[in-house]
Amino acid sequence: MISRERFDIIIIGAGLSGLTLARELIKKTSKKILLLEKEGNKKKDKNWSYWNIPKNCFSDKFDFSWKKIKIKNGKEKIIKIAEKIKYLNISSETFYDDSLRIIRNSDNCKILFNQDIDYIYDDIKNVKVKLENNEYYSDLVFDSRPNLSSSNNKLIQHFFGIEVSSNSAVFDNETVTLMDFQKNEEATHFFYLLPFSNKKALVETTYFSRKKFSSDKYIKDINNYLKKNYPGSKFKFGFKEFGIIPMFREINKPFSKKVIKIGLSNNWSRTSTGYAFQNSFKNSEQIVNSIMNNRLINVKTKYLTVILDKIFCRFLEKYPKDSPNLFFTFFKKLKLRTIVNFLTDNYTILDILLILKSLPKLKLIYSMYLVIINK
Repeated sequence: MISRERFDIIIIGAGLSGLTLARELIKKTSKKILLLEKEGNKKKDKNWSYWNIPKNCFSDKFDFSWKKIKIKNGKEKIIKIAEKIKYLNISSETFYDDSLRIIRNSDNCKILFNQDIDYIYDDIKNVKVKLENNEYYSDLVFDSRPNLSSSNNKLIQHFFGIEVSSNSAVFDNETVTLMDFQKNEEATHFFYLLPFSNKKALVETTYFSRKKFSSDKYIKDINNYLKKNYPGSKFKFGFKEFGIIPMFREINKPFSKKVIKIGLSNNWSRTSTGYAFQNSFKNSEQIVNSIMNNRLINVKTKYLTVILDKIFCRFLEKYPKDSPNLFFTFFKKLKLRTIVNFLTDNYTILDILLILKSLPKLKLIYSMYLVIINK
């Protein structure tokens, strides 16, 4: 027998965007909410890193933090530090536990696990979400499921990380290595190192390219990196994570104004950086404010940000072997606050002028030309 139940809002997917939106709805409305998750109970599957500005509810509720930021390119390195700016890390386990606690303590939000969606149908009066043995109805559906195969032959950020531990104190636990660039003629390749202590760290190999690799390739990268940088040290491998983030904007053609894409599938990650954590809070707030004021739901992105990111990503595609120097120059010539303002999409026109002044011009101008002619 098919069970039928009605809600004000249905959210599909209990990942970053789905849980963040649910939190904001619980905080500000009395809407009856259903959250449908395909997997079983949430467990640790990734790490999120973000700056402590602009503030969100996890700015003071993090697992680890660092004041010093390191960038390396060959034998050159930069250490950046700024008053009141920190780089933060939170395990998805911490985020899930905190979010699920809020949902379970709520009177108006229900979460169901192991839910496979058959289809979504808008019959004008309601949106129907059909599962094998259940049908749910609502005024609005927010869908965080990824767009399958949309990244074929397009620029992507793909990364593989391993939490490694050593018996000896080998890591500088006061400094995060944001980028340690590797020589590569065909792709931008760098390592990212988060030291959780002087004996434990997340080591991540990251590429900007059109194709992802096998797990063996990434693991070999990390083994070689550890042998090169920590000779004689022995490491034990622990938690592993893998991710793909589009470095292009998704083009969504909604079949209904009542079914709205959220998360990666609706450009909630910054294409030039992959940052999505803070955007999830900002975009969820926009959505909920629109609902409360009976306005058309439209998550706004700065037009200038879209254009600058397109130019930057086109540069990465066209000149991969030049990208380490571009990044290194960016961090070397600018103050950390200016850098963070840009990376978090909270820049001023003065910030943009300082960035443009600091970077090499000719190849960026040509990349802009390619964006303009759409080539």
